[in-house]
Amino acid sequence: MLPYKLTFAILAILLAYLYSKYKNLDEGLSQERQALILKAWQANIKTPPRRFNRVTVGTNACVDLIVSGVDLLNALRQEPSQGSDLASLNSLEDLQQVFSHFFAKGAAAERYFANGEVFERVVEIAANLSHTEWHVGGNAALMAQNMAEAFPDLKVQLVGPVGPRTQELLHENIRIPESSLQDSDAVHLILEYSVGQTWGASTCPVATRFITSHDQANSIVEPLEEFFSVLELETPELIVLSGLHMMDGQDGNLIHQRMQIFLDELEGVPPHIPVHLELASMTNEYLVKSIVEQVFSKVASIGLNEQELAFVSNVVSGPHSDLYTSTGPPPVHQVVDIMAWLLENFAYSAETRPHTRLTRLHFHTLSYHIVGVVPSTWLNLQSAVAAGTRHAGKLACSSAELDPSKMVLKMPLSFKLYSGDVEHSFDAANPVTSFSHKGFEFAISPVLVCREPIKTVGLGDSISATGLMYSSFIIKI
Repeated sequence: MLPYKLTFAILAILLAYLYSKYKNLDEGLSQERQALILKAWQANIKTPPRRFNRVTVGTNACVDLIVSGVDLLNALRQEPSQGSDLASLNSLEDLQQVFSHFFAKGAAAERYFANGEVFERVVEIAANLSHTEWHVGGNAALMAQNMAEAFPDLKVQLVGPVGPRTQELLHENIRIPESSLQDSDAVHLILEYSVGQTWGASTCPVATRFITSHDQANSIVEPLEEFFSVLELETPELIVLSGLHMMDGQDGNLIHQRMQIFLDELEGVPPHIPVHLELASMTNEYLVKSIVEQVFSKVASIGLNEQELAFVSNVVSGPHSDLYTSTGPPPVHQVVDIMAWLLENFAYSAETRPHTRLTRLHFHTLSYHIVGVVPSTWLNLQSAVAAGTRHAGKLACSSAELDPSKMVLKMPLSFKLYSGDVEHSFDAANPVTSFSHKGFEFAISPVLVCREPIKTVGLGDSISATGLMYSSFIIKI
């Protein structure tokens, strides 16, 4: 009989061998599945029958300073804690609290830094860290940048506060009105966190980022009047707007005043020109409710992620309102439930809401994207959602082509499309699933998530921009 220690050692070696064998087998199956998805995308993503040729984008533009969040907080001599969420920041302690909160959740977020002096000190320290990157920032500028890079023949105009560094970083094909040029750049600070990184007792489950800024021009949507003045001079085929979320830290009176101007100006946009509104992280219930109840009806398309979708549902008493407190990518059926409810209550209907313009929702999260539309209002639905998911992987890996060995499929292999539905098995050879629910058309596509992402900021904006450019808008009669 073998000695106990020798028996234990042999068992340990055998278990390690079996683990390595089956891990490699599973890894091989995963790569095969991911290769099938890439092949299906390549074969099925088609350019739309009628593509947009001229687009005007606004209104938030800035320059992003990207650093490691943990490195910055260490440089600021902040100790980790359990963290808590705050509507805005006023001190280094506030920054540490909110960063710790979202780091532990592995969630992207954005908060306004109300104390300008403290923020400038944080930026100065961040700029002197050993690893820093400067990039184009602001949702509108990022969407314009993506469109100009991906579609060289597209005429892109950006209206927003563009400083010297921002202008230098923008694509040469982007036209900027003289009135948009500024003497200095607004700086947004991007605190990135990587998967598996630790901060105190917390380990970050996914790679993402926390954004903060003391951006006074964008925080009151200052370029709003200029944007609509530019529209009067030349007519685009598509209007892309973002920046309303920047008012998150403002009081109700200012939000009401600026929102009323925005609504009045939207009235002048002809119905045949679709307006896409890209949302971003918000905590102000009054602002979000105003956007849903007043703005949704005046735009054709909305882009948003899991936090924004959950908060929207929460403030307007939609389904799964507790989703706002959960972490990670939400279940598919809950997202579709909320999207269908929003379309039922706020989208165009020939019978009940003939003057409402909303016809499209584009949802994006780490592991999958869903586009939902009113039937016969947008074409090329499958290609649009697949192009957006493919582009997410390319951006995250900073690669022109996707390598199956560097990607991972995080979408569930079995899921319900909506509450009450049966379980569906994921088919890698046909990764885009189309279906109808409550009279609306949906398409869902997985994301191949980059194992070692190079970039996390701006993915949602670029995803929405790509999805739009693979879509055709049909004028309602």
